[in-house]
Amino acid sequence: MAWTWDRKQQAVALEVSQVQAEDGVTPIFRMPVEVVTTGDFGTEKFTIQVNNAEETFYLPVASRPGRVEFDPENRVLKTLTFTKRKKELLDQLANAGDLSRMRAAEWLAEYSDGKVTIALSSSLRNDPFRGVRTEAARTLGKIRTKAARDSLLANLHAEHSHVRRAAVAALGKYIGDKKVAAALEIVFRNDSSYYTQAEALKSIAKLDVPTAYDLCVEALKVPSFREVIRSSAIQGLAELKDPRGVDHALQQAVYGNSPSVRAGAIAAMAKMVHFVPDRRSEIIDTLTVRLEDPNFGIRLSAMHALSKLGDPTVIPSLEASLAREAHFRHQDTAREAIQKLRQAGTK
Repeated sequence: MAWTWDRKQQAVALEVSQVQAEDGVTPIFRMPVEVVTTGDFGTEKFTIQVNNAEETFYLPVASRPGRVEFDPENRVLKTLTFTKRKKELLDQLANAGDLSRMRAAEWLAEYSDGKVTIALSSSLRNDPFRGVRTEAARTLGKIRTKAARDSLLANLHAEHSHVRRAAVAALGKYIGDKKVAAALEIVFRNDSSYYTQAEALKSIAKLDVPTAYDLCVEALKVPSFREVIRSSAIQGLAELKDPRGVDHALQQAVYGNSPSVRAGAIAAMAKMVHFVPDRRSEIIDTLTVRLEDPNFGIRLSAMHALSKLGDPTVIPSLEASLAREAHFRHQDTAREAIQKLRQAGTK
């Protein structure tokens, strides 16, 4: 989607495309959509009727607008891509409604200059809507400049835990940065939100710093709401690709531990198997045994994990699981895993 100013017609030419693949289930959609233009003339609202795969709409306004917003209230279920200049996005970030400001914060990832970093940092610090602040944090993580990093570090003590968590996750992209690692360790040990602590642990693992392994092992002993910290510790061990992590994953997968931790350990083993070839058979045996686990979710986790191994030898175990499972969700998952592994075996 894009817009241009048609001086001759004194109108905004708005190009709208539906890019979904058409099939028997997904058609070209027909729907009314609100479009808002803002400029020296004030604000004008239009309702367009989208009917075709590609259309151009002409919206008459008094002068070239500074900002054009498509479905600003997000009333239509969609993924929106809207090509805009940096100047318009900065204006949208500063002055539009909540959802439009969120979109601007996301789309500004295309740019990485100082002006954009300053604008996003201001939004991260001051915007009244936490959704905009979290989106600004995500984009600063993608920009990955020193100024963006420092802005994220400055917001690790933001009042709202969702904002802190977004800043923590974004800092996980600053690989090898010891200053970031030290700050995140403080968050892990002291933040009041279990979810923010867990996010800090995952980000530390991504940073590839020497302290990461020991922190993840330490975190396996930390209780939390829904075991989010222990689950993140297992994810961190898989991210580190340290062979020592396999023993911890095997221990956490045993019956008697929290189902969420066990499911995380099973998912981690599916990743670990690729960097510990000498323990491949042990991991596969553990996963196939979990196909008969008493827990509904654990059996599903085992199916998903086995489907990622690319090993056709586990197909008989999945077929046996398919034959004994009564629930449609298990059956569908087993069939998908079998099909995926058969396709992998023919390549």
